[in-house]
Amino acid sequence: MRARAAEELRQIGAGRSTLDFVSERSKRLGKRVGPADRARRDENDESVRDVDEQLQMPGEWVNRPSPGPRVPPAQEVTPPGQ
Repeated sequence: MRARAAEELRQIGAGRSTLDFVSERSKRLGKRVGPADRARRDENDESVRDVDEQLQMPGEWVNRPSPGPRVPPAQEVTPPGQ
């Protein structure tokens, strides 16, 4: 296995996100391309960040307690004449 790949796997195991790796590589690429490509790269980076945030949101809901009922409990109704 290549040394770089082995190091990336180690960092992923340590909790580093895929987004960290994508951002790192994107920054390096940005230094080698022109302004138009850099603008497209920035748009792509923003899209990746949005997707990453959306993927993390369901995990946050798992540990959140569910709210209680917002209406008082129903009361037993006795029909007239009983």
